[in-house]
Amino acid sequence: MRKSKPLSFLIFGFLMLFSATFFIDAAYADVAKPAISKKKRNIVPDGADSAYLDPTFENLSKLYWAIGMLDMADNEAVDDFTMIHECEMYLKYYHDDLEWRKIREAMRQKLGSELSRYPRKYEVVMPISVGQYDPEKQEFDINEGSALNEVVRLDVFYNDLREVCGIRSSLDKYPINLLLLFDQPLSISKIPVSQTMARAYLDETKEQFANLSLRGQYSNYKRIAYVDLKFTVLQYKDTVAIDTGTRAAVFTRVNRYDIYANEDDVTPLYSKDFDAERAANKAAAAKGSTSKAVTAPAAANPAPVSAVPVQPAQVQPPAKAPEPANLMDLKQDYTE
Repeated sequence: MRKSKPLSFLIFGFLMLFSATFFIDAAYADVAKPAISKKKRNIVPDGADSAYLDPTFENLSKLYWAIGMLDMADNEAVDDFTMIHECEMYLKYYHDDLEWRKIREAMRQKLGSELSRYPRKYEVVMPISVGQYDPEKQEFDINEGSALNEVVRLDVFYNDLREVCGIRSSLDKYPINLLLLFDQPLSISKIPVSQTMARAYLDETKEQFANLSLRGQYSNYKRIAYVDLKFTVLQYKDTVAIDTGTRAAVFTRVNRYDIYANEDDVTPLYSKDFDAERAANKAAAAKGSTSKAVTAPAAANPAPVSAVPVQPAQVQPPAKAPEPANLMDLKQDYTE
């Protein structure tokens, strides 16, 4: 394992996680704690199929088009997208009615050609408080208030947006963060690890406090780990108003999660791959159905067979598409 982040960073992340309070409308009153870390764990080349993006405001503005949340005929939505991604052009030409009409139509054409290829796969990193290790079960507990138990909603408080293009504090059509609505309940309450790995993790957590007195080590000791949650956004539901800004409530499938000892680690303490499990279950179900079809004896009045549920197809993030030539020409004309 690599050396941990400084103590001050860990305590800050811990306090942020457990002291944050949100006021959400009644429909989402049982929302889980927010994901707050902005550290991207796995660096993947642009265009790679396995890439998961950070849910930045700029990335989310593209996601909203991909999931059909916005209307291509809505001039305000198109103009605001230009403000987000072409700020200088927006500031320079928005009040020039003749030129802005050309820019708006060029951006509308760009969106129409690209929106189906905008990525839907994202990741967030959440600090968690780790409890005691059970050598018989070979697992760490995750402390109450930090564990996720049958969670169906998760507030992703990633963007603390102050201004868009230096002129707007918010955009009504573009929520600044996501509220994830899971298609299956998510539970993360244990960290299964071998005793060898547990020993290394315990030594690392104590190392952070080695320069303190024994009493200081005892009083300040904390065990923090990080859950890197990867998910695919499936569909838009609605927009929710929260005291920390608007959220787009979206139906989501969790693809996998990895738990790391600290944000610098590249080797996880534990990983769970839901995509691999779904694929294995689907293959086993298909194999079982084929076997039954071959070996089952004929019956005069066969009992009905329950259908095997089929998971929706995995959405893969596309390679970055080139901008339409007419928009590029406009950008060159307006930036010379």
